[in-house]
Amino acid sequence: MLKKIYDRIVLWSVAKFFPWLVVVGARRSHMSHNSGVAGRGQLRIVDNPEFPAHDFFQPGREFTIRVRHAAVGWYDDAMLIVRSMSVKFADTNYKSPFDLEMNTGRITFFWNALSFLRFVSVREADRGDDYLKYYQKYHRGLLGARSGLRRLPDSVESLYYYSQTPYIWESTDGTRYYVKFRGIPGDRRPESGMPDPRDISTPEALHDQRVLAGGDPPSMTYSKDEFRERCAKGDGTRYILQIQLHRIQPGEDDAQILNSNYEWDEKTHPWMDLAKIHATEAFDYAESNNHYFWVGHVPQGIQIPPAKSIRDPNSLLYMRKRVWPAFYMRWLLTKIFGLPPEIREKTRDLRKDLSDPAYDLMPDQLASENK
Repeated sequence: MLKKIYDRIVLWSVAKFFPWLVVVGARRSHMSHNSGVAGRGQLRIVDNPEFPAHDFFQPGREFTIRVRHAAVGWYDDAMLIVRSMSVKFADTNYKSPFDLEMNTGRITFFWNALSFLRFVSVREADRGDDYLKYYQKYHRGLLGARSGLRRLPDSVESLYYYSQTPYIWESTDGTRYYVKFRGIPGDRRPESGMPDPRDISTPEALHDQRVLAGGDPPSMTYSKDEFRERCAKGDGTRYILQIQLHRIQPGEDDAQILNSNYEWDEKTHPWMDLAKIHATEAFDYAESNNHYFWVGHVPQGIQIPPAKSIRDPNSLLYMRKRVWPAFYMRWLLTKIFGLPPEIREKTRDLRKDLSDPAYDLMPDQLASENK
């Protein structure tokens, strides 16, 4: 009993402390997905669902939504990086009935709050080669990196994005499931941007996420530019939102079913179409950075599983739900000082030799040099 109480106190303390650490580090920036572009579109729940009836996801129901694509951790779209897609089931900056955040990769780099803190603590510098110690020590973290990193995808539309961490889905008849979400290309084509096997063969090879030497890499903002160009032409981008379900069986479920570092078997947990998405309008830099996606925005019938300790797989969502102080601080600092300067292409020198100290410049410094 004492250990359970101790574990809960530690979990609560970490969840309370971490957001303020983020506040100090992030300032006016996003917490990790800084280099992004957002837009507006439509989402329609499929007419003939294969999934159990749900009060929120009713057949044919439509939403005007906002979508945001970002590169995770870095400002250069040409790097070997995780890519993200966030969907807000409302045309608002913050409030919505459901916010869904997804990243490339079927599994995560970390599997609970403790492993996440270890992951962020080993970052050595802002150079794109920071996580070698973590990959060497934690094999499951290495597998997560191999699963999620992408290099030079041809479009934000041609990637597969996964929620990775399970939620609870309660169907209309009261049956409870664990659920995972993913977004795939609207035409179901194979995923692009898969790294060369040599890129991810060893921890030493994989930890260097920098732009490949030689040649003429595309713009630092090519993914965002491509999204804006597609919307300007009237094509936009199309996706299919899918779900996996696992019926909850208390006392019988495998211990790894909630672990985001493990996949569910698609033979026993097939992906089912949930909705179709069509993003049609791209926002400018300012409007793209006025968004706040929060995992605490969930509808009736979707829940975040309870967590018991920092070693509990559910502690990832537990901690993410409590980062709202960082949103308010970013909003306040932006109101006072304005948005951070937009990241723009600097020079090819920055791109061709990423061992140069210039690569350590923060966004404000880069923007000031571009003036």
